[in-house]
Amino acid sequence: MSSKIVLAQQLSFCFGVKKSLDLIEKIIQSKKYKEIYMLGEIIHNTQVINDLKAKGIKIIKDIHKIPPLPQDSLLVIQSHGVGPEVYEKLNQRNITYIDSTCPLVKRIHKAIQTLEQANYFPVILGSRNHTEVIGIKGYVQHTPIIIKSTEEVEKIDWNKIDKVGIVMQSTFFYDKADDIIKAIKKKIKEVKVIDTICNPTKLRQKEIVKEASQFKSVAVVGSHNSSNTNKLYDLAKKKNKNTYFIASEKEVEQYDFSKNTPIFLASGASAPTYLIQNIKNKILQQSNNFLKFSKDYALVIEKRIKEVFLEKKKKIKDKDMKFIFDSMQEFCLRPGKRIRPLLVLWGYFAFRGEKSKIHSAIDVAASVEMMHAFLLIHDDIIDEAKLRRGEKSFHSVMNEAFSERTYNKNVGRDLAIVGGDLLYFLALELASQIQVSLKKKNKFLEYFSQCYTYTAEGQLYDTFASQLKQVEPGKNYSKNINLLKTSYYTIYYPILMGYSLTGKTSVNIQTIEKIAVPLGLAFQMRDDIISVFGKEGDTGKSNDSDIVEGKMTVLIEKTLETLSGDKKKRFEKMFFKQQKTKKDIKDIKEIIKKTGTLDVVKKEITKLLNQSKKRIESLNIQLVYKNIFYDLIDLLIL
Repeated sequence: MSSKIVLAQQLSFCFGVKKSLDLIEKIIQSKKYKEIYMLGEIIHNTQVINDLKAKGIKIIKDIHKIPPLPQDSLLVIQSHGVGPEVYEKLNQRNITYIDSTCPLVKRIHKAIQTLEQANYFPVILGSRNHTEVIGIKGYVQHTPIIIKSTEEVEKIDWNKIDKVGIVMQSTFFYDKADDIIKAIKKKIKEVKVIDTICNPTKLRQKEIVKEASQFKSVAVVGSHNSSNTNKLYDLAKKKNKNTYFIASEKEVEQYDFSKNTPIFLASGASAPTYLIQNIKNKILQQSNNFLKFSKDYALVIEKRIKEVFLEKKKKIKDKDMKFIFDSMQEFCLRPGKRIRPLLVLWGYFAFRGEKSKIHSAIDVAASVEMMHAFLLIHDDIIDEAKLRRGEKSFHSVMNEAFSERTYNKNVGRDLAIVGGDLLYFLALELASQIQVSLKKKNKFLEYFSQCYTYTAEGQLYDTFASQLKQVEPGKNYSKNINLLKTSYYTIYYPILMGYSLTGKTSVNIQTIEKIAVPLGLAFQMRDDIISVFGKEGDTGKSNDSDIVEGKMTVLIEKTLETLSGDKKKRFEKMFFKQQKTKKDIKDIKEIIKKTGTLDVVKKEITKLLNQSKKRIESLNIQLVYKNIFYDLIDLLIL
């Protein structure tokens, strides 16, 4: 089973673009200059430029019309380069500037000068209005010939030219360059070529030519004003008519990818990683079978939860009690993935549960989501978390509502503990009323109790492993936590609960366990990464919380395994500190990346997901449910 989207190997910023952006970020962070100006757009990507503008960077669009600049300001020369006359003007006006021209573009400047000095007439293969080409022109005495097609070769009068020296715009078509050079050689006896198409451009172009025809569709990500992105699009379009140029997440909505998978996703050299990832996710949402399954049933599960609360609230007269129940309902129904209840229904449908008994499966799914809310409330109390799913944690809501009315300083915590318990009892009551045979009900309750027993054991490990004073040798905290709190709790037992309601016995549950465990481990490792390196909105809580709380996640354990000597002691001193500074947190994150731990964990995630995907192939279920599970796995690929 192939992935819905295959990413090009050459993605996002080339090294020249990255160098320029890193430079300007350092300048911003230094706070050395009152104003920072860019001479032209540092790269051709609208979103990146808008991000820089939001940070206070001002853009001078016309490189030949530089306005008076205030004192203590800095001018940054764009990565596409400028002609020598621009440097002269800057020096004459005593303007402080930093040159972020790509080294490969500077190589073109030197190459065309070398050719002219050897008496070769200068020829540039490229787009005459492109910033880079305008800059290259300035490095020769003669007005160079600029060509972008073989047709243009025929329109030029070559009679007065004996020999030519050719350079190329760094992002020019490598195959088109060959054709143009052949055409020029028919006109001129002596032709000297210095190949100045940058290697990253060649690699991207060669890859897209090779891969485009192998997929049902191709998506090329980048700004419409990006020369190299347009060239990639043109090359792909020749090989695959279903090629789409996408500059933003919103543009994905213009196309229907659901029937055009698998998709090859490529990008220009100025497309940021976050944009590529967001567009990939948006495309997946169109074509992902698990998300379609979620769309069909998540609202059904939520509707059942609302019905449970509505029935209970009918009997409540006290306004405080009603507020608590309303808050419980709101907390339970906050936007979330709903993976656990959806896997209950998946287990029921995949193993051929009776459609006439679906209401029982929905009741179980709703009870599983209510149990999840109960556990989150208690988890937040233990962690003293302020946020959950982007909103205030339940104990914070209770504290805000009742702290002014009592001397009890822990009223929010106390009410949240009982509120969580109430959710547990409501979930158990709903689950116990399912209309199935006693045999099915007993098997379901067996799995239900096992699930939450293992989850509680996992929470014990998690509690032991938080805010430790030092590493305890031989304790593999993260593996136990990930197995019990995620693999069993999130994947394995929800599927088993759904399976139990079918009454079938044909499937060996160990087979399900072999599928569920690697997926659950990968799921938790991915969450560990997002919790440290993702945006706050990705998890609904602070992305510093795992480090602040001293959680022994797989990232921390593997980093400690990698370090030794003084470096390990320094890391341990920072991580096991009870009160961590912002600098401590930043340094911890940097060390995790520098040791290679982040990449190691990402590779382990891919390995585990592939194990799960391979094992489900042998499961005797309908293809439609295999595809739903495959697509759940695809959602977890980083």
